[in-house]
Amino acid sequence: MKLVRTSLFWVCLMAIVPLLAVSCGDDPTPTPTKVPAPTATSAPTPTAVPEGAFITPKWVDTGKYGGVVDLMLAAGPGRWDVHVSGSLTTTQKPSGRRFNQIVEFNPVEPTQVIGDLAKSWELSQDGNSYTFKLHDVTWSDGVPLTAADIVFSLDRMVTPGKKMGKVAALRSYYAHQTATAIDDSTVNVPMIFPVGSFLDWLAADPMKILPKHGLEAKTEDEIMTGPADLPASGPWLFKEWRRGDFLEYEKNPNYFKTGLPFWDGFKVFHIGDIARAMSALQTEQVLGTDGAFGLKAQDVDKMEKDSGGKIKLVLYPGVLDIMYFDVTSEPFNDPRVRRAVYLAMDRKELCEVTRKSFCELGGFFIPGTVKADNDSWNWPGYRYVDASGNVVKDPIGRTDVTKDPRDIQEAKDLVKAAGYENFKSDLVVPNAGDWEPIAVVMRQQLLDTLGWDFTLKVGDLATFYGELANNTAPLYQIQSAPILGTPEALISALYQETGSSNPFKHDIPELTELIDKLFREFDPSKRDQLLEDIVEILKQGESHVLTQMWAGSGGAWNVKIRNFVLPPTSQIVLKMEHLWLDPDATP
Repeated sequence: MKLVRTSLFWVCLMAIVPLLAVSCGDDPTPTPTKVPAPTATSAPTPTAVPEGAFITPKWVDTGKYGGVVDLMLAAGPGRWDVHVSGSLTTTQKPSGRRFNQIVEFNPVEPTQVIGDLAKSWELSQDGNSYTFKLHDVTWSDGVPLTAADIVFSLDRMVTPGKKMGKVAALRSYYAHQTATAIDDSTVNVPMIFPVGSFLDWLAADPMKILPKHGLEAKTEDEIMTGPADLPASGPWLFKEWRRGDFLEYEKNPNYFKTGLPFWDGFKVFHIGDIARAMSALQTEQVLGTDGAFGLKAQDVDKMEKDSGGKIKLVLYPGVLDIMYFDVTSEPFNDPRVRRAVYLAMDRKELCEVTRKSFCELGGFFIPGTVKADNDSWNWPGYRYVDASGNVVKDPIGRTDVTKDPRDIQEAKDLVKAAGYENFKSDLVVPNAGDWEPIAVVMRQQLLDTLGWDFTLKVGDLATFYGELANNTAPLYQIQSAPILGTPEALISALYQETGSSNPFKHDIPELTELIDKLFREFDPSKRDQLLEDIVEILKQGESHVLTQMWAGSGGAWNVKIRNFVLPPTSQIVLKMEHLWLDPDATP
């Protein structure tokens, strides 16, 4: 019996699966993927998923075994604790694939939730809790994985008063110390309130179940700063890490999923230079990027054509370029100054210069997913006008429009009133992807418009997160991609006080109240109104987050890597247990 549940959040995507599902022989378009608006989640109804051993998917029979595959990533590991750190590149990818979730998104049909550690589950009659039955799983050190590990991990994810990574989103749905181990293979997990998206959150890759006995034997520093020799349950075991060079994994010989994984192992080389990365793909020194890499879509598109289709462009949707304001210190502890930057920024120039128009100005949510975002072209800060002073709807690519002078003037007036003319400081940015070029353009815009002089502090991702953790500068250039492509996912990360992309724990009380109501609301029309109210607050430009533009994060696969299907976001389906190598494959 097949154990699956179609994700309520992604059911709206089913109509465009042919556009998103990019097997290696397909011809994906290089333009940014537009994700249609998700349908509102309905209250969960009691269901039971049949019990049974791990059922080998039919596609496993067509796969090929063997090979150690060379891949690349823009940066090496920096922080290894998948619960505490939310970084996709420096934590979730290098550390997370050693572990499993309770449930997961189906890697070949990523709109579906299927069992991972759980072989079955049942929703209670009142819709308030799930009971999961677990597979017979053994940690790599021979200790059985039990319901106690599930309870320990869920409670760790929502530890009160502790800053956590992307797992912090679970705090909206699960209360600390409420899960119960009924027996070694059965666990009951209650929800704070009934919500149809609960399984979707548990299926997200950051929600890893970690070994209770392994973590209790380590200090927090040992867990964060290195692989820490933690026992693993997942498809891959840690083999070797050469800092600044590569990270290597080997196949877990005792993996509980029959027939998986296919590769004998893989290496991920750390290549931060884009030109070198492109060369490595062209010469087959590597056979792909480890997920989203930050490659320019136009460059990979050209490479795909030049290679005769041997290299395939993969454009992960739902990536938001942002800046963090340090709202705890001058000058950005003043909301007038934050609004000034929001108004003064030229998003059109950022898009055209750094992304070559492979982007959308959008609004606060993934373009097309929130009605209240649809008129962002007419908002202060986003407006562009023609020679007659009329606001235009689609400014990208037009040479006959300019940023609305009303926004520029208001920004200057706000800075003057706040007393921060001729401000000088540092702008911290990682030397990966397009982030540095975006920061370069932003620096010049702030100089030209507000008279501010920022010095760029450029370093690798690990250094960036260290600077951010220590509040070393007032302004940080980075990128955010919600775990799920829904408004709640983005809100959880960016705008909740405990969010993984809210490093300064900034709270706007009116916004927090609306967010709490949104998470509990099932009526579509009421949800639309709540989202409209949320957008009205964010339009004031006083948040700790400066939203710049929406783009796809570019990656690439060689056609020799088979069974890849593009997930709805870059944050899910990271284990790579379903991919195989076919040395004889051709375009």
